[in-house]
Amino acid sequence: MIVDGQQVAGLPKTENLSKAMVDVMEQPLHERIRILRDIEFLDEKVDSISGYMERFLSSVMSELKFAFSEFEERSLYSVHRSLFLLYELQVIDPAHSAATNQYSVFLQKVKSAIESSWLASQAVASFVEAEPIYDIEEQLVKLYESHPVTNHRLFDYLRDTADMDQLISFFKSDCALNNRFFDLIVLTLVGARPNTRVEISKNIWDEAGQGNAGKSHVELYNSLLVSLDIDLVGDDYASLLSWQGLEGYNLFMMGALNRQHYFKLLGIMAMTEMLDPQNYDKLISGCRRLGVCDELQLAYYEEHAEIDILHAKGWVESVVRPIVKDTPSAGQEIYIGAKYRLDSCNRYYDYLLNALESERASRIHEGFASRK
Repeated sequence: MIVDGQQVAGLPKTENLSKAMVDVMEQPLHERIRILRDIEFLDEKVDSISGYMERFLSSVMSELKFAFSEFEERSLYSVHRSLFLLYELQVIDPAHSAATNQYSVFLQKVKSAIESSWLASQAVASFVEAEPIYDIEEQLVKLYESHPVTNHRLFDYLRDTADMDQLISFFKSDCALNNRFFDLIVLTLVGARPNTRVEISKNIWDEAGQGNAGKSHVELYNSLLVSLDIDLVGDDYASLLSWQGLEGYNLFMMGALNRQHYFKLLGIMAMTEMLDPQNYDKLISGCRRLGVCDELQLAYYEEHAEIDILHAKGWVESVVRPIVKDTPSAGQEIYIGAKYRLDSCNRYYDYLLNALESERASRIHEGFASRK
């Protein structure tokens, strides 16, 4: 095809082909997904270009090899950012042009390719022996207590050492998942078995502030940000996330949006409820040390430090246990989801702690340099 007098290799001459569809092939994968995702009724455009889908999927497979076989950081970021953008199609504002592509065949094929490669890699990284599930509650607690993330140094650092700039960086890093969590619990309720709906609904009621809009968890979290002069941005600072942060976010969305992985989602949720209370206790102490101690400022984390203890117990006893009783094979999937959550969380906390320490060291170095 000729564009501005230049031959574009591999693309045929098509009168209705937009320049964006040509230029996009030269962009990183996540930029390609971002541009194509926002083109209204994308499949119609793709179908008009002979071989476009095949060539695009071939380039995706190459990127996946770099990401999950060779573990290139650039590719890991690009793949997880792409998956993040594709998952957002399922919760995007209906007024957005991308809403027309919620069930795009083209984008679904890209998403499936990424998920398959990622989960295969995850299965290797988080190897779980197919041992029988004899007591799912006992086994989840044992998994939690024996995992290194349970006492990760990140939250000791936030409690004892972090300065205000680092605390603000942490709050930004926590924003995307915190503000999506209501949707995730709602998605857990969709198609839930009748004997689990009461407990899941209790979680939704708490997320919604028990009927008080001003106390909904999203509102409490955003109030904390506003009190610290942190701008509320449209993507909830998702653009700042590393591949490790995107991986953790995508893990929730993968379980919530794929029925075949629903049982994994229950394990992911169970581990989240177990992890948060003791971590948030340390974070709250760090906030108070730095003068972030107003009742409204701490409401989000204080509430989770308290109610997540009850949620963890209720989740295992009233959601996980009855499902495993009715469907014993679900126990292994729940356990795998729990392991994936702990492992991905550990990778992210490792990254975040290193980033916070490096950020502070850089500022100290700049301060010394400026005095010379």
